[in-house]
Amino acid sequence: MSGTPPTSENYGFYSFVRQGLAATITTPPVGGAVPLRYQLQVEIDLSGQPLPGASNPTRAPVTTVSLVGPGDVVGVHPNQFIRSEPKDGTPSFESNRLAAVELSDASFPWIFTPAGPDSAGRLLPWVALLVLESSEFQLASGSQPLPSITITDPTALPPLSESWAWAHVQVTGGTGGSPLSSLLNQTPSQVFSRVISPRALSEGTSYSAFLVPAFDATAQVGLGNPLPTGTTTTGPAWNANTKPGLRLPFYYSFAFQATASGDFESLVRRLRPTPLTGLHGVTVGARPMDVSNPGTAWGVSSAADAGTVQLGGALRPLGGAPPEWPSTGDVHAATFQTNVQTLLQESGATPATSGGPGPDPAVAPPIYGGDFVYEPTTHLTNEAVWFPQLNLDPRWRGLAGIGSKVVQSHATMLLAAAWQQYPGLREANHVLRHSQFSFAVVGRMLSKHLGRLPSASQIALTAGVHGQLRLRATIAGVPTTITVHAALPLAGINAPFVSPATRRVMRPSGSLWARQGVTFGTSPQVVIARLSYGRITLVPPARVLGALATGASNLGGG
Repeated sequence: MSGTPPTSENYGFYSFVRQGLAATITTPPVGGAVPLRYQLQVEIDLSGQPLPGASNPTRAPVTTVSLVGPGDVVGVHPNQFIRSEPKDGTPSFESNRLAAVELSDASFPWIFTPAGPDSAGRLLPWVALLVLESSEFQLASGSQPLPSITITDPTALPPLSESWAWAHVQVTGGTGGSPLSSLLNQTPSQVFSRVISPRALSEGTSYSAFLVPAFDATAQVGLGNPLPTGTTTTGPAWNANTKPGLRLPFYYSFAFQATASGDFESLVRRLRPTPLTGLHGVTVGARPMDVSNPGTAWGVSSAADAGTVQLGGALRPLGGAPPEWPSTGDVHAATFQTNVQTLLQESGATPATSGGPGPDPAVAPPIYGGDFVYEPTTHLTNEAVWFPQLNLDPRWRGLAGIGSKVVQSHATMLLAAAWQQYPGLREANHVLRHSQFSFAVVGRMLSKHLGRLPSASQIALTAGVHGQLRLRATIAGVPTTITVHAALPLAGINAPFVSPATRRVMRPSGSLWARQGVTFGTSPQVVIARLSYGRITLVPPARVLGALATGASNLGGG
């Protein structure tokens, strides 16, 4: 079998399936020709008690077994066919779909193929599905043992060299982690095969579909023609040089009519963008908003000063956007924004209270989003952030005001929803506080213990977690993120030098050197430092002589 397990819980697909002795066939077709029957060498080992006075044969002689091939197939049982796509007699099959037939035996399309897959893992099926117009074939009368058709237009025949792509195996209902072989034995109803016709259909055309043999020997047997004596190989049932008059038997057939494409994909492909700006005299995606007279306190009172701005909506034409405001050189719009900024800054001022009651608080327009910005009145002058755009552009202020109205009208419901989330907020804050405490403790331990050690010592002591620690590095001029374990060889340090075993062996006060009576003055940290600075190098790996014979080269011969 070939393919990948299902990636979803509902469907999986395999390029082919072979069972039994057919699964041992590995020889691919040679020049398009295949043997009539694939032959195997079968050997049986026997064990038992011999009869009195007889020898004990433990091995039967090697026997050549021929598998049933394409020249042995006369017909197919009707129970093999599950259904056709479309059903026979369908008057309206979408022309952008492909006709197909489904079979109950998962290995049926390849069961009589006397060859193995090619180097790319592609296996040719022994059947093919033809979809023909009425002018491209004729039904033959009195054909035995199978019904047959005569091809009048060979250009309608697809190339059989590509037939490997027209059949596959489908698994339905998911595998549950079981291999395909288990599903074939335990729940074969989940697995079936499908043969597809690659023909592109035309709207308003009637078609007939025929499941026909793909090998010439199978076609001749299905037509009742005996194969010539001594025939050992067979080729494809047709090729690019096939002439009109080719007769082909068929095992299954159905007819249908193709109509205009009507599935979701075809409908989406029919969509075409239409320019909407100025359609029927109406500007789509934006509406004019009058800002000419918001009030004398705003510093703008003349309609000739500011006029109108285009307020964009949630939907806009493809590629369209409301014009920027204020536009370059628009002095009146700039004055408008300056006045609004002054008013908003007054709303954030604190009245003086020394020496008695201060003046009344300033009443000014609200600052939208101020709770999310530190010192909101100061950020009104920062043009690089969203905050001044929201508060100084009348279009965004208008939308923010509408949003405020929505919140006010649903305040009770929103407050109740917030209280429902409060227990989860307390739990989240509890976890956050524990994380902050752990971070602080680990940071203190790092600076107190590990941070005081030299870099080489830090590398040696943290060897156990090098595979989890990640850092940013530049490799061949490309910034990337790698683990410390992967970064050490780039610095000339191999993993064994920072392993626990090396630290134990090279520990100056270790028991190993004490038993040997040797004073060892070089620690792993010193070795790591010298490696990183290039002062010492590793011994290159041992070179294996190519002239020496290995055991593997003498196995399986003869």
